[in-house]
Amino acid sequence: MQVYQVGAVDDNVVTFDGTAGGTAIADVLANDTINGVTATPSTVDLTLVDSLPTGFSFSLTTGAVTVAAGTSSGPYSFQYKICMPGSASICSTATVSVQVHQVGAVDDNVATFDGTAGGVAVANVLANDTLNGVTATPSTVVLSLLGSLPTGFSFSLSTGAVTVAAGTSSGPYSFQYKICKTGSASICSTATVRVQVAVARIGLAKALIGSPVKISAGVFEITYEFRLRNYGTVALSSVQVIDDLATIFASPTTYTVVQPLISSDFTVNTSFNGASDKNLLSATGNTLGVSNSYKTITMVLQVTPTSVGPFSNTASASALDPSSNIVRDVSQDGSDPDQTSTGLPANNADGDPTNNAGSTAVTFAASLFDPPFGIKTFDDRGLPVLRWTMIWINETNIPALSALVSDPISEGTEFAGDLVCTPASGLTTVATCAFEPASVTYPRGRVLWTGTMGPDLGHLTAETAANELNISFNVRVLSGTSEVNNTASISTDIDGIHGIDQVSGSSLATSQSKWIKTEFKSAKKLPVTGFAPGIVSLPPAMPHAAAYQSYSDLVLEIPELNIRSNIVGVPMTNGNWDTTWLGNNAGYLAGTAFPSWKGNSAITGHVYAYNGKPGLFVNLSQLKWGSQVRIHAYGEIYTYEVRLVKTIWPDEVWVLGHKPEAWLTLLTCKDYDPLSQNYKLRTVVQALLVGVQAEQER
Repeated sequence: MQVYQVGAVDDNVVTFDGTAGGTAIADVLANDTINGVTATPSTVDLTLVDSLPTGFSFSLTTGAVTVAAGTSSGPYSFQYKICMPGSASICSTATVSVQVHQVGAVDDNVATFDGTAGGVAVANVLANDTLNGVTATPSTVVLSLLGSLPTGFSFSLSTGAVTVAAGTSSGPYSFQYKICKTGSASICSTATVRVQVAVARIGLAKALIGSPVKISAGVFEITYEFRLRNYGTVALSSVQVIDDLATIFASPTTYTVVQPLISSDFTVNTSFNGASDKNLLSATGNTLGVSNSYKTITMVLQVTPTSVGPFSNTASASALDPSSNIVRDVSQDGSDPDQTSTGLPANNADGDPTNNAGSTAVTFAASLFDPPFGIKTFDDRGLPVLRWTMIWINETNIPALSALVSDPISEGTEFAGDLVCTPASGLTTVATCAFEPASVTYPRGRVLWTGTMGPDLGHLTAETAANELNISFNVRVLSGTSEVNNTASISTDIDGIHGIDQVSGSSLATSQSKWIKTEFKSAKKLPVTGFAPGIVSLPPAMPHAAAYQSYSDLVLEIPELNIRSNIVGVPMTNGNWDTTWLGNNAGYLAGTAFPSWKGNSAITGHVYAYNGKPGLFVNLSQLKWGSQVRIHAYGEIYTYEVRLVKTIWPDEVWVLGHKPEAWLTLLTCKDYDPLSQNYKLRTVVQALLVGVQAEQER
């Protein structure tokens, strides 16, 4: 008996690419047998047992199983049967199983991307790709690059990100990538990334037009021009220019914006002030189309500088590209945003103004400030002490000035102290107020003041000025000096930079005065030098014009009368001397020769004081020929001997007349008349200088 054996064996396809489709099994009979021999279509009858899955086809002539492209992912199966030819009973059944996987890589298209700023153009190319209908991820697919990347592009195979470098030129760019099911080199899909790079780029130049123009004392007008241009390939909106003037013209320099700003291309901001509002343009409506032409803004300022400068700064421009990305540029000095004389030459005219930036500077005239003027006066009522007074007024400048006053001690005098520097307000300050001892440059020393002088624009007198500086000091006129010329000078920092001690930065103004010794002109009467004896007489308040001069080292000594008293200066007022307030002091009659000088020096004292008691000179008439009278003056003792003691009438002013030698005339009242309440006579003592010696020699 003939035995037949038929064996159909299952076919299992673990992974098949449903996206591309194709032949999943070339021949299901390849693993089937008949009588131990591989079955073929000629040795067995091949039939389909059930229906085929969608997208599948099965060839009964070849045994091939085919899957259509785009077949959805999933497990698929069907059964077939093989029988011995001509027999319906000698058969065997098997199952075909196919696991279909579908990979879908979808193109990525970026219509417009800002190549100026650069950045991530596609966050993840897998975001629109799928594996088996589910979004692909780096863990489910393998991402690879096909070909090379465009210049300026980078592609992360771990994240799927596509990045474009800043400054990438405009144009269309593309590259391909492939995704494959993890673990399979055949279940893959390819896609293209396309990026249209558009350059959004703005350029700004800032130029000083002409030179500063002085329009009034301390005030200059300057003009700036701002030039903007679109250097990109897309239109720009929300164009803005920012200029921080408060920083460049910082206090104490001041400025004012002359409104309105001028532009025929933009809508300007009428509230611009460069401090709280730094925007030159209005907030909306200003655009820059794609063009090679410039759009301009003109700004005029009125500046009150406190130095010549330079005052330098940069402005900045900004705008939005079509994707609302911000583009910016810092201004370049001059008229061309893409041209610099200080930067890299390779950056010039390269179409990218952002790599060129330079500050715009303004410098004012070297002689920015005028020096203050001075008024010089003297007071010789206290001779030999002469008091100089200077009043300095900063009358032609708006800001305060740093300054230095130098007043060399004049020939024929020596410094005698009491130096006072008095500012009229807090705007005028005193840094130095001192006497510098003698030096090679200043053989008798000098008075020095440094500080700042507040402005008194247009004021020429101390009465109207508010910030003047008053400097006063004493000198002692040396014996034999009949004329003193004094010249003080003031140096100022005229440019605000070089300082008051630099030749290039200083300006000199002078203040001069001359004292000339005048011969004494006799009063009509000798002074009244006493009150009523035995009666208290209250003297009135001393008027300012009659104030006595105080001397630091001037003493009268009359040994025989036990007198040693300070000497004060009694000024002549309206042709006479008022001795009312002498008290127990001796009074030098101003206008006569100063005690110790050649000439006739007159000194008086009360015979009776205001309290009715005996005064300093009550016993003056007791002196006689040869009695000594001494003057202690500035470290020396001048000894005089009496040559005349006489009673005279009040109108005998001849006793005060000039003498060629050094004489001392002592005066007091005599013979009080209660009815007229006046003294009828005067006692006069005249003494001749006979010797001089130093104080320490006695």
